[in-house]
Amino acid sequence: MDMKYAMLFMLLVPLVSAVPQGIGALKGAGLEAAMTNAECKTDFMVAVIDGMVAVLNDTGNLSSQVDILNSDIDTMQGYVDANDTDAFRAYVHGTYAQHMRDAKTAIKDARKGQGFGKMKQQLKEQYDELKSTYDSCHFGTLKHAAETKVDGYKDALGRKRQKIQNLSAKGINTTELDELVDEAENEVVDPLENEVGDADNVQELKGIMDKYCLYNGCKNGTDFHFAAKFEIKKLGLILDNIKADAESKNLSSDVETVQGYLDSAQSKLDAADESKMDDAAHEAMWSDIKAAESALKLLVSKTRSG
Repeated sequence: MDMKYAMLFMLLVPLVSAVPQGIGALKGAGLEAAMTNAECKTDFMVAVIDGMVAVLNDTGNLSSQVDILNSDIDTMQGYVDANDTDAFRAYVHGTYAQHMRDAKTAIKDARKGQGFGKMKQQLKEQYDELKSTYDSCHFGTLKHAAETKVDGYKDALGRKRQKIQNLSAKGINTTELDELVDEAENEVVDPLENEVGDADNVQELKGIMDKYCLYNGCKNGTDFHFAAKFEIKKLGLILDNIKADAESKNLSSDVETVQGYLDSAQSKLDAADESKMDDAAHEAMWSDIKAAESALKLLVSKTRSG
């Protein structure tokens, strides 16, 4: 057995499930941040309601809203504990959002016909204080989420640098991969970190977090598509490394098969440029990448045994 091809074969084994490394951790951090933000909103709404109940002597519909919102928090925390992002998102946008609207409606109704004018100043002072607390909580939550995003990106690039070292040790020319990681740092991670550090309000943070995405997630910013770029380049470099030997063993058609999948994936990536890819296009691109990996693994096996 040719040791060169044995090592290349081993390098290809993990690529069957080629997905952006670090995405799971980022989603987990995002789920925790979303939960904390929901708690900020709920604490604010419950405190407003409790203040009105005390002032207006209303323990009916208003008080029932508190129980509903607290129950929502318990339900959402269950999804967080289970790391069920889809269920959490569906509950927030469906049930929880509606309950928040119901609570606001209940507050408006409670103000009617109860001498609210005489108590307006007292309630306003309470509201202003609570709103200040909420704003601070909301900003802190988003700031932490943004910082976690930066840390996740740094960790992901660090893992890729280690993988590049492994490839280089196997005789692969990794210059292009090193340059890709440097580019990702310069275009996404460094500016994201700098702007997050300078942000001092919620709107700035929201804009910044949708401005720099290492993978595929920003609607109005840079989608670097790092994982796809890395895998396409890596597979291409491995193919280049064995191409001459493969063709000398009459495996040119296999080489062309791998190259065809890579070219197809690259064309989809080029079409996206730095924009967000829709689910269908993203899935099609990764299907090409995985097909290229599978075909390349077979080619390596044939070449080493040919």
